[in-house]
Amino acid sequence: MVGHTYSFFTLTVYVLGLGGINDQKGIMKKSIICLVVLLTAGTVTADEKLFKKIERKLDRDSLKGLAYIKKLKSKRSTEPDAYHFLSALYLDKFESETRLTKQYSALNRAASDAYRSAKYTTKHDYIKTHQKVLINQIAVQVESLRDTFLRYKDYDRSERLAKHYSRLTGKHLPTLDQIDSVRREKEKEARLLLQVACTVNGKYYGMPVGDEDIGPIDFKAEKEILRLINKARVQKGMEPLEWSFDLSRAARYHAHDMATQRYFDHNTYDRIDGKLVKIGGTFARIRKFYNLRFVNSENIAAGSKLAKDTYHQWYTSKGHYANMFNKKSKYVGLGVAYNPQSPYKYYWVFCTSK
Repeated sequence: MVGHTYSFFTLTVYVLGLGGINDQKGIMKKSIICLVVLLTAGTVTADEKLFKKIERKLDRDSLKGLAYIKKLKSKRSTEPDAYHFLSALYLDKFESETRLTKQYSALNRAASDAYRSAKYTTKHDYIKTHQKVLINQIAVQVESLRDTFLRYKDYDRSERLAKHYSRLTGKHLPTLDQIDSVRREKEKEARLLLQVACTVNGKYYGMPVGDEDIGPIDFKAEKEILRLINKARVQKGMEPLEWSFDLSRAARYHAHDMATQRYFDHNTYDRIDGKLVKIGGTFARIRKFYNLRFVNSENIAAGSKLAKDTYHQWYTSKGHYANMFNKKSKYVGLGVAYNPQSPYKYYWVFCTSK
């Protein structure tokens, strides 16, 4: 600073010597401006020298360089350079650690020192670019590690990391409730997408729209079951069931879906990534094909090739028997499907309406 003071004094005398008495006030004002510029330039140069000095010490001997930085931090607690280099060193340590607790400790220190470095930086333009890059790197790691602790339900550490992220970036990470809300919305959206009907390699996905028309693979067998059911109904003093084309389309669809998607259930499922996902309920599916009257029952069976064997399965089951011999039922649909790659190969469906 002595050199700059002398330069200003010499400059002032020289300038004053060139003008008259009337110009001295203007000249003095210009000289003061020159002084401010010179002093500012000197300060920036000194700060940059410190930054370069720390870099050289770390390059020559990292341990001695670290000791120097810590000493500098202790003596000059508002010096941004010391915090900046400490932050970078702790980030390196974080990336070299394999244990989660040690990673957390190192990243916690890196984030704290990065925040202090930015806090104490005012006119240190030379360091701001370095800080921006480092803070972005730390913020990415903080967000990732925070998500890890959330998955492990370690809410204390995850909350602390979220605060670091907020201080470094000025942005807020979503809370656990917000994350759960987003997850629920995504699951809801996925379920809605599953409602869109489509066909892939002969398999139906989503709820049917009602215009799917799977032709009978064994119309004779379907009629044979109806004959056996109606014969027994008449013997019991009941009205025979009337064949319904649309109820049969509903029955054939479900039989085909169970055979190709490889499941056995009254509800409708799709097999996605090897797992069964429920798509819709029994009567909601049937009503896609048939909405003229009230649908009141469905029987399903699997494993038997012959109509008489399937009829016997239903006849000897209390619930299925009740559906076949419901006095209120008037219309019926029947369907059978076959898939040699499915668990039961043969799948049968019976549904009725009033």
